Amino acid sequence: MPKSRRARHFHLGDRLRVVEQIRAGRTVEECADDLQLDPDVIREWLLRHGGDRPTSVREIMQGSERFVLERRVEQLRQCLARTERQVAILHKQLVAALS
Repeated sequence: MPKSRRARHFHLGDRLRVVEQIRAGRTVEECADDLQLDPDVIREWLLRHGGDRPTSVREIMQGSERFVLERRVEQLRQCLARTERQVAILHKQLVAALS
């Protein structure tokens, strides 16, 4: 493995940010390239921290029911954004195929 792709220590917060980026639609390979890491390192982070996420003081102070609803809204927003990107890609492919 090239020297620049060796596993380095990344703080938990940095690893969680990468996991969140992947949840938002980035690929493992994109994140690995940005950090100059082997994609397997990022995949290991996903396995280890896939169920984790940062918690804010605001979140702790407010009722958990409201937080759950806000989290679901955010997940829906992210899902819609991914779907819109995919529809745009499919539309371009269809236009190209019909040309």
